Amino acid sequence: MSVIDKVEPDEVNALAQLMTWKTAVAKIPYGGAKGGIGCDPSELNISELERLTRVFTQKIHDVIGIHTDVPAPDMGTGPQDLWGEVLQQEEDCYSKQKLYSMNMERA
Repeated sequence: MSVIDKVEPDEVNALAQLMTWKTAVAKIPYGGAKGGIGCDPSELNISELERLTRVFTQKIHDVIGIHTDVPAPDMGTGPQDLWGEVLQQEEDCYSKQKLYSMNMERA
């Protein structure tokens, strides 16, 4: 999952196809998916980013989950930066709606 100022559908589709091949070659029992939110996260304060993440997660909660699609950070992102906060907000929102956690699938 990316939060960047310009999200191109063709690029997201190509990255999803590439992820499908990566997981197949590595014999990981998952398909491939990618997603993105089109905005510049550096222009948002933490409250705005939290709200954006919660609304986004509420909108897609029917298509994500431990048996369907597990959102994860992109390369170069993690708990040390703002994206780590986004993932935590997504997890919190998702867990409240589904009553279980996606973190067990990310390990």
